[in-house]
Amino acid sequence: MTSSIDRTIPARRGRFSSEDIRENFNAAADDIERIEASVAALDAGGGGAGATGPTGATGPTGATGPTGATGDAGPTGSTGSTGSTGATGATGADSTVVGPTGPTGATGSTGATGSTGADSTVAGPTGPTGPTGPTGPAGATPTNWAAILTLASGAHYGNSSYSVGSQFRRLSTTPITGATFHCDFTGSKTIRVSLISSAYSVLKTVDVSTTGPGLYSATFPSSYTPALYERLYLSMWDISGAGYTGTTTSNPMPPYPYADQNTMIENLRQYWTAGNVTVAPTTSGGEWYPVLPVPY
Repeated sequence: MTSSIDRTIPARRGRFSSEDIRENFNAAADDIERIEASVAALDAGGGGAGATGPTGATGPTGATGPTGATGDAGPTGSTGSTGSTGATGATGADSTVVGPTGPTGATGSTGATGSTGADSTVAGPTGPTGPTGPTGPAGATPTNWAAILTLASGAHYGNSSYSVGSQFRRLSTTPITGATFHCDFTGSKTIRVSLISSAYSVLKTVDVSTTGPGLYSATFPSSYTPALYERLYLSMWDISGAGYTGTTTSNPMPPYPYADQNTMIENLRQYWTAGNVTVAPTTSGGEWYPVLPVPY
């Protein structure tokens, strides 16, 4: 009995293709089924099976069946355990090198002017007193008024009784304490010295006793503080009515106005009727009267 295997195995040598192997395997399976059927028939007493006819030609490939439904996604697996932390790397060395300075940025625009703060009326503390400066140079030597009043020549005793004196302005507000005058009387006399305002009122007066020709000082009971540039008068009067002291020599007298530190002499030729100094004085034509304020 010839098997389908013998009929279908190609009579060739060499390698079999996968298609050849598949066809031979299917043919062998068919032969086994026929053998098993023949054996079953013999056991039943029947005649033997006829020879197997040749295998019919392979029919055409059937149409591809539809794709089966996608299966459900399997359950998510459990999260694996976290791995151990790796070893810390070595610390890098500190760098001591300073990087280069970056370029200067552009200047920003000027901000708006703020509001003016309130003025403070609280004065700050007074600073310490500075050191004393060096002594300045010595000033000019003051005029020697005493020498002027000495009237080395030309002094005389006038027989008529007058109040005689000077007109001046004060260049400072230094108080006037009295007067200096020259007396040319012989023997004891009482001379009344008066300080008179520009309105011809007596401001201060004092009586001085003299004992002969010379310079005398008259100190008022209290001082008088003048205004700056105030015009004033000084008079001297022999209250016995015997006469007055004057000079006709101009050499001892400076041309006026003549200024000293505190006083500017305007006129040394003023005179009044004896004792009557509350009126405007008269200016003498040829005499000077030596009486000046203290301090000069």
